[in-house]
Amino acid sequence: TDALFPMYADPETRQYFPEGTQTYEETKSEVAWFINKGYALHGYGLWATVDKATGMVIGRCGLLSWEINGKQETEVAYLLGKKYWGHGLATEAARGIVQYAYETLDIPRLICLVDPDRQGLVVKSCSLQKRALLFLYCSLFISNQQPTSYCMGQRWKHSL
Repeated sequence: TDALFPMYADPETRQYFPEGTQTYEETKSEVAWFINKGYALHGYGLWATVDKATGMVIGRCGLLSWEINGKQETEVAYLLGKKYWGHGLATEAARGIVQYAYETLDIPRLICLVDPDRQGLVVKSCSLQKRALLFLYCSLFISNQQPTSYCMGQRWKHSL
């Protein structure tokens, strides 16, 4: 919680999250939910993202389960501290998550909740050499305090 709180409290880092920034207590509660409930309910969740060179926690990444338009979906999720943006780390993390989800957990479809202008490149770059992938792209826009998801496409699983 201590390592993630500065990211959760930063308006720029959290600008695309419908709930916005969080207090320390809200961050602590969310992290506890990821650890205690996410894995118990779905068998997967979020992991600490650690800088290999320093061993410091620089964010979090993993899989989240959501109900969107009445359908259960699994999101490839990531959040990095601003200092680590633009170095390919989100792409590296997302590729590992995608591979784990498809090959180990055999999840049939993944989504990414992204702003297409900013993070779409990370999503588009996540492909596996032996599978054709097309993600369900979702963008969250907050209008009148109501988040709305716009989704299109899906991933087709087949061997080449």
